[in-house]
Amino acid sequence: MPNIFYLHQAPDRIATFLRVGVSGHRQLETLLLSGKLPADRLVLDASAFARQSDLIAALKTEGREISLDTNIAELSSVGRFKGAAKTAPWANPERVIARRDLLGNEAAVLSQIAQFAVANGLNRTQAPAHFLTGDVKDPWFSVDLETCVRLRRSCVGEECSQAGANG
Repeated sequence: MPNIFYLHQAPDRIATFLRVGVSGHRQLETLLLSGKLPADRLVLDASAFARQSDLIAALKTEGREISLDTNIAELSSVGRFKGAAKTAPWANPERVIARRDLLGNEAAVLSQIAQFAVANGLNRTQAPAHFLTGDVKDPWFSVDLETCVRLRRSCVGEECSQAGANG
């Protein structure tokens, strides 16, 4: 029996997202299966997605919403692209992801992200973005705006509206 008594109706729950790191997913899986995971919306890293397949399957079974962090910020950074993010499906093991990978003729990275979102039945995808300095003259600002638009466009048809690949 709860020890909270409301004089009026209980307040609406805040729509929170729980970020699942590259580790600790087994504990979350235990909480979920025991009915003690309070989060309905979770954000998973693309780099850890394959290792967390049991948790993801359980989340889907329970009707939880799954969002994908594409790890583009990390994969575009010289100091981070060889770290934990290197196992993202669109990571380039030789170099950082550059503007040409996102907006070039092939734009292979955006296509891979859209296909991944649909194939894995994700509810939403974070737009590929970078840490910006806060200045609209930051060279990545225009790239981030355009990648968001292109990712939305690359996901067309009934399959994508169900997958919810949102920027």
